[in-house]
Amino acid sequence: MQPTIRRDLFTQEVFDSGSLGPLVSVIHRFDCAGTYSGKVLRHGAPAGSFAFIVDPQSETGQLSIDLSEAADGRHSGCCDGDDPSHWVVSPSGYVLFYASRGRGYATLVAEGDQRKPVFDSPMLRAGDLFALSLIEPTTYHATDRIGGGKAGIAVKRDPKRTRNLRNLEPVYVEVGQGTMQPHEIDPASAQGIVFRINTESRIVVQKTGKTPDDASRVLHRSFRADASAQNKI
Repeated sequence: MQPTIRRDLFTQEVFDSGSLGPLVSVIHRFDCAGTYSGKVLRHGAPAGSFAFIVDPQSETGQLSIDLSEAADGRHSGCCDGDDPSHWVVSPSGYVLFYASRGRGYATLVAEGDQRKPVFDSPMLRAGDLFALSLIEPTTYHATDRIGGGKAGIAVKRDPKRTRNLRNLEPVYVEVGQGTMQPHEIDPASAQGIVFRINTESRIVVQKTGKTPDDASRVLHRSFRADASAQNKI
């Protein structure tokens, strides 16, 4: 089988907490017990739904919900016959929303039969997190479109730091009204970046540099070498 690489992961130039796609996620704690229903939006239009339970008896610390799968109807949540253990989380845990495929996803989550959402992913609030990984070694600019804070990001190729990404601590950025601290960060390629939200925010990270995609070229060489080796077997 010919190895493939997702080119879209190296060509994406904008990462938006209110418009989810690969390599980004938003994280929220639902600290009140109950059943929650979520709506999936894609580019602002309804695209699917899901549900989950917050149970004080649960020991699950994180529930991850793929909005692209919920939009496809493959996962709609705890109340449609799926294994409930996959759709239950502790009030002290977190729910992580992401999209493994495509872009432009958002979610509105309400408790019980209430119409007003308790979580609106395009407008993060105090206690929420926005996490992403930037692969291309170049410069980016982070802006809070609601609160006004800004920060510069310079992603570097650093084989020493990325040798074991799973054990590499993320870089944390505190987001306040009109501020981001630290103001300048230099993560390694693919290292996690986590924005801790302390005020109403929508974080947009945009590529500004013109550095060649070194990471992409290195990975392409690696895949070509693997393919060549397999063809000789």
